[in-house]
Amino acid sequence: MPITSDIPYVAVVRVSSSGGPFHEGDVLSIAFSTAPICRLAQHSGAAPLTKREPGDALVPETIAVSVVVAGGPYAAGDVLALSFVDPSIARIHAVRSVAPSQPVPPTEERFEAPAPLRSQATLPAGRTALGVRTRLAWSADRVRRFVQVCDKLFTVDRLGWYRHTLAMRLLLADEVSCGEPQVDREIIPHLRALRTSALETLGRPLLAAFMPSFYVTPEWLDSLDDPVAARAVAALREAIQAHAVDDRSLEGSGDSGWSEGEITRGELMETPATSLEAFLPLLIANVSPLEALTNRLTAYRRALVDLFGQTAGSVEAVRLSQMTQPNHVLDDRLWQLVGAVGECLGGLATAS
Repeated sequence: MPITSDIPYVAVVRVSSSGGPFHEGDVLSIAFSTAPICRLAQHSGAAPLTKREPGDALVPETIAVSVVVAGGPYAAGDVLALSFVDPSIARIHAVRSVAPSQPVPPTEERFEAPAPLRSQATLPAGRTALGVRTRLAWSADRVRRFVQVCDKLFTVDRLGWYRHTLAMRLLLADEVSCGEPQVDREIIPHLRALRTSALETLGRPLLAAFMPSFYVTPEWLDSLDDPVAARAVAALREAIQAHAVDDRSLEGSGDSGWSEGEITRGELMETPATSLEAFLPLLIANVSPLEALTNRLTAYRRALVDLFGQTAGSVEAVRLSQMTQPNHVLDDRLWQLVGAVGECLGGLATAS
């Protein structure tokens, strides 16, 4: 009988930093068919896994583990991070690999997705790629608009997580490049289409959110989902994925009017191909010559990538219940970022 992709891979890991019900030294089995998502099983007499109560905040725990017995793309000695809300199911984040690994064969999708987004090419394990860079210009208008809009977003309690689907649209990179002229030219129209669509979908939902009787409805959520943006994301991913790497150090230009970033191979592999909300944070250029701004951009970008990546497959009932509640991690990161932008770059807005 042929082996199919429905048969999971299994790896054995040892916990190196405690979190949730897990303690340093615990041995776990992780089972997965697609690399980013796994089920956890605890070994040898440890306390049973318990789910959080429904009223608990949807803020994931994260633990670091090292691979003891290889499985799928993970070799013995690899260091991984596992993040979870329900400790029986986790998202895998590759932190350090000891050797190039083989990709996990794609599995059949369990949900319906737009045709352009249903496939995700395997990223190469070689070291010949140049890396994917992002750049964002901090113009006076951008500084002013970002601070003013975010201040207003914090006045709308019913937005919950969706405060951040709107805020991240104000931080999308102006440029994405791979260092190869032909590829860079191919990227330009896809990025332009994505930015235009994202900013257009910012307008009407944003105005609706400021109405006194606002609350999140299926219709309001539909206004955030744009087929043009979905197609642009699929095309952009296809253009850049062969050029993304994990081991390239980012050196900024030194111009405080710009921030720069890098989209890594690991981020692309772990970000669901069908989720606009999970992909947009990758386009936040987070490194600035201004240290305070770098710290706040990096913290907010990391939280967006992690938390929206985990909820990308949530059904609409979850989006209308849990995700309409405040997310204190994201709120805190955004609040601190707004303060850093005002403090570091406020002079741009007042000088114009």
